[in-house]
Amino acid sequence: MDISLDLTQVLIAIITLLGGWITKEVSGYFAAKKEKIAVVGLGYVGLPLAIYFGRRYQVIGFDVNRQRIIELKDNYDKTGEATCEELLQACLDLTDSPQKLQEARLIIATVPGSKLIH
Repeated sequence: MDISLDLTQVLIAIITLLGGWITKEVSGYFAAKKEKIAVVGLGYVGLPLAIYFGRRYQVIGFDVNRQRIIELKDNYDKTGEATCEELLQACLDLTDSPQKLQEARLIIATVPGSKLIH
């Protein structure tokens, strides 16, 4: 029995589960766009997640790579995870300033596991 999953299928499942939880449990906090969600790490997992939530809520997108933030603010994603249109349509506040994370009610870390362990 082969139970291997495509990475895309795994990401869709995670986003669906997170999206359902946000929608059902805490959407009242975020629906009026008074509270913010932060996504830390704007790579192949974090950027699509930030865009997904940014369609409905205010999102702070944080990454330590300043060049990455500059490119995303110019609506360009060199990795191809997001189109210009997707970046324009999402309510994203893109930053490389960790202080900005203090504005978030919910912080989702999407960085490699090795970066979390010191």
